[in-house]
Formats: sequence, structure tokens, C-alpha cells
Amino acid sequence: MKVSVRNLSHIYLYDTPLETLALDGVTLTLDSRENTAILGQTGSGKSTLIQHFNGILQPTSGAVCIDEKDINKERVEGLRRKVGLVFQFPEIQLFEETVFEDIAFGPKNMGWDKEKIEEAVVRAVELFAPELRTKMEVSPFSLSGGEKRKAALCGVLAMEPEFLCLDEPTAGLDPGAKRDLFMRLGDIHRKGVGLVFITHDINDAMAFADRIIIMADGRVALDRTRQELMKEISLLGELGFAPPDIWILSHYVADLLEEGPFFEEQLFFDLLGKRLFP
Repeated sequence: MKVSVRNLSHIYLYDTPLETLALDGVTLTLDSRENTAILGQTGSGKSTLIQHFNGILQPTSGAVCIDEKDINKERVEGLRRKVGLVFQFPEIQLFEETVFEDIAFGPKNMGWDKEKIEEAVVRAVELFAPELRTKMEVSPFSLSGGEKRKAALCGVLAMEPEFLCLDEPTAGLDPGAKRDLFMRLGDIHRKGVGLVFITHDINDAMAFADRIIIMADGRVALDRTRQELMKEISLLGELGFAPPDIWILSHYVADLLEEGPFFEEQLFFDLLGKRLFP
């Protein structure tokens, strides 16, 4: 599945004295076979962009397409199912009496029958948060912070999206919880779900994503594969980002050993290949 935006612009508070241009003619295509990180400074438009993918926000101008169908002009069957969107701190969206009911909320709203709902909930939990299996009948408010986030993510996964878009999924997580989250997201991606995640951390992007998109002033300022960006690392500085820690480390070690560029590049990929977030 492909999600495309074509000359997409979005103005908040349009035609008022407070109108703000959040997206300015963005054009790009995302494939469900990809794992993409979107970076940008605060106000760059990255969160606004992903909220167009499943129709939460409507374009001021331009088009948003799922497999060439303009979602604002044609009916796309199961749009919210095809593109799942997880907001920053999704755990605050929990509100049902039990963990099961919270995870089942989306499938229920889609009109699925009881058996299909139960199968979807079990499948999501088994895939992403098997430690919740024994807590399905407890209140979601009794869960730990990390468990709440996993329960909220399971609620999106239960709808079996082809794309999963996450806004700052590691916000507030310690390093161990962050590593665990990325490992589980990697499992989801290997099952065929496209991933798009927003982050401020270039280290997360370079360690986990295959494709890096950087936004600035509502536009796409850079769009590279991880390998391409490693060879053009100076572009990060131009966009306000420091080089990733692994790149700095590889150059530091190379300087110590007085080795040439091949060593630097090879070490970078060797370290990255350890899959800091497998």
C-alpha cells in the first residue's frame, strides 16, 4: 500500500487574523514496505502531515491519496483501519473499564462481530504486548506507564492497519523501554506493516529507520535512505541536527587508529548493524 501527498498545504485558522501555514506544498510517497522516520524542529509540520494520512485533518489545498485514490474525494474503504495513527502519549486516551474493552474499542466501532473482535484483540496482544494477556480484565488505570502505552498501541493494532504512524512514540521512555518499544515495532514491520514515526532524536532515526525525512518550515527539506544520509552527514548540521552518536564515535575511533575513510564508513555500518534497536 502507498500513501501519497501531492502539493499538500495546510493552514490553521484559515482566513482569520491568526492563520498559520503549517504545510507548504509537500509532495512525497510512502510505501508500506518502508520504515520511515520524520524529523524536524518544533513547528516544522511533521505532526500536521501524518494527521492527513487518515483524514483527521483536511488539506487546505493539494491531495492525499491511498493507492492513487484521493481520500477527500473518493470513499476509501476502511481508511482508519488502513492507516493507524498513534498520538504522543497514547496512554492518556485509555478510558474503558478493562484493558480488553479498551483494545477492542476500535474494532467495535468498525462494526465487527464479537468473534472477530476477540480474535483481533488477542492477535494484537500476542504480537505486541504478550505480558498483558493476564491483565485483560483489570482496569487500564492499574497498569504501569509502559503497560498503558502498550495497551493503547494494541488498540490501534487490533484494527490491523497496513500503515502505523506514531507521533513521538519514545517520549518519556527510559533507554530500556525505548529499546523494547523499537524491538516490538520491528516485529510488527517484519509482519508487513509499514511504519512511520516522528522523532526529534537523530540517533533513533539512524538506528531504526530505513528512510529519513526531515521537515523545515512546513516543507520536506531532506529525504534520504539511511545509507545515503550517512554519506551526506553535513546536511544534518545545515538543518539544525548534530550527527548521530555512532557517526561521532566511528570518527573518534578512526582518528585514534589513524585509519582512512573506508574504516570510518565500515565501522559506522558495523556498529549500526548491531541493531541497537533490533
